[in-house]
Amino acid sequence: MNRRTFVSRSLAGTLGSLLLSRWATTGGAATAAPAFGTKSLFESNDPELIRLAEEIFRQCVLGKIKPPEGTLKHHWLQAGTGDAFYGQWIWDAMFVVDLLAILPDQQALIREVFQNYWDFQDRWSMKRPEYAHDMIPCMIEPKNTTNWNEFPAYSQIPILGWGLERVFKRNGDRELLRQSLGPLEKFHEWYWRERDVTHAGLVAVGSYSGVVQHGRF
Repeated sequence: MNRRTFVSRSLAGTLGSLLLSRWATTGGAATAAPAFGTKSLFESNDPELIRLAEEIFRQCVLGKIKPPEGTLKHHWLQAGTGDAFYGQWIWDAMFVVDLLAILPDQQALIREVFQNYWDFQDRWSMKRPEYAHDMIPCMIEPKNTTNWNEFPAYSQIPILGWGLERVFKRNGDRELLRQSLGPLEKFHEWYWRERDVTHAGLVAVGSYSGVVQHGRF
């Protein structure tokens, strides 16, 4: 029994099961970097507040968009830490795509951002031991072409599903779901299997792989 079976039987995974039966995983398409204004997004009687909101949006959302580079084969989102941690993180990028999805005609760009995770998941699984298969580590470093599968190699909260839901609620991009639900399900299966510190799920499936046998990595 895997995570999907366990969740479905507990009646908590009904919607997820329906979605997975409708959409299969596909690749992302390349797109040009966006060029647009943000004035129509904000309403206020205070022009200074409008200018502040626009500047924050330009710097913290639009300013984080980067062209393909190194191990990141699609447009990606730089973390808010700047060059100190140069790469696309699981945590930071989800808050940016949430706001990016407000803008019109950015579906293809957001698909690219998510496709970087799914590409990395495949590369990671080819290099790492079985217990680490389908994990997506905290950060993808485009300039790290040597030990990318070793450092950094720790997990963050599984926020990718939350980000995907936020984007879909804003722009209704079903192609993003078709592209992402398959690999996202594999990531959640890994997380359920290897990061269940209470062992509840592991007991339910009769397996202690990862957490008990391997611990941290």
